Amino acid sequence: MEVKELNQNKHKVTNQSKKESINKKKMSYKKQKQVWGWIFVSPWVIGFLVFFLYPLLQSFLFSFYNVKPTKNGLVTTYVGLDKYKEALFVHESFLRTLTESLLEALINLPILLIFSLLIAVLLNTEFKGRTVARALFFIPVIFNSAAITTAMGGGEALREVMETAGIGVLSRAFDLESFLINANINETFVTFIAGTIEKIYVIITFSGVQILIFLAGLQSVPGHLYEAAKIEGATSYEMFWKITLPMVSPLLLTASVFTIVDSFLRSPVTDLMTEAFNLQNYGLNASMSWLYFATNMILLAIVLGIISRGVFYYDE
Repeated sequence: MEVKELNQNKHKVTNQSKKESINKKKMSYKKQKQVWGWIFVSPWVIGFLVFFLYPLLQSFLFSFYNVKPTKNGLVTTYVGLDKYKEALFVHESFLRTLTESLLEALINLPILLIFSLLIAVLLNTEFKGRTVARALFFIPVIFNSAAITTAMGGGEALREVMETAGIGVLSRAFDLESFLINANINETFVTFIAGTIEKIYVIITFSGVQILIFLAGLQSVPGHLYEAAKIEGATSYEMFWKITLPMVSPLLLTASVFTIVDSFLRSPVTDLMTEAFNLQNYGLNASMSWLYFATNMILLAIVLGIISRGVFYYDE
């Protein structure tokens, strides 16, 4: 009996030691991921500290000063929050433009995310010419902003020519907005849908990166999940909501950050800041920049806080 008890104790000790070694390996693997993460991020961190940190702090200080350029350099006079008040309440269009940019970012975010995800799902299926179709959706990202502006201007000019020639009569024969309103659909919802359809070119133009992000996520979804779901009799609709969407949900955070930042970079607020800088009103330019930055960060924090609640991580 004593020999059996000794053998059982030895067996327990060996099992315990094996578990401890496995836990150590898991911890070391996590540490390895952290180390490699810092290695990949280090170029950006070094670049930020060397090239960006000092101008950032200087800009923050300038927002509290009246800065005037002279032959001998810059003359600064402390004015407290006056430059912020000037940007918000004295400047004729900054607050209005900032508010419009914020609302546009909020409206465009769900539209771009939904459109990008649906297109990525379609492009992930097997069909002839799939590579060409993927390239077509990503081509606007490769073009520079000047080329896109010219193309959009050309499209508007072409539409005007068609309207003048009477070709647009067919497009006016069926008024979608009036049809939906007459069908007793909420007018606010109808206006939103009609506005989205009118902006379809803009949506396609600025959704290339998001489509690429979702497409990469879809291709990393384990195929055995879909095979098991098919065996269980799940439909394509059920597989999308139960497998596809949860598996790509972490990428919603990445796509949301890119969409919001990209929307703010294209905002007319940047033109107002450039105008203040060109007028050598550096204090006003700095205060506008920090108000713009704070608005962007607040919106990002709110959106990411909401989306992160529904994110599913497969490894956890």
